[in-house]
Amino acid sequence: MAEITQREKNIKELFIGKCWTFLHDNFHKFSLPNQIKIALELAKKDIPQVLDGEVRYTMMQTIKIQEQPLRLDLGEDITSRLN
Repeated sequence: MAEITQREKNIKELFIGKCWTFLHDNFHKFSLPNQIKIALELAKKDIPQVLDGEVRYTMMQTIKIQEQPLRLDLGEDITSRLN
């Protein structure tokens, strides 16, 4: 698939801006069921479809309290689901 040019991105941003302006100015004109449908669709669109970035973690030394290693129980152990 061809890369989207900066010009195409700018055009898309302008168009989306006009759509938001239209919805903002005319939302009260829609019936309540249509307002609910619009709100639900917009809520779905607000959920990211692609994750950007990366996940980083730092492996730290074991903490000992009275010569006993401190066991941190953070989150869920997924090893049982992998088997």
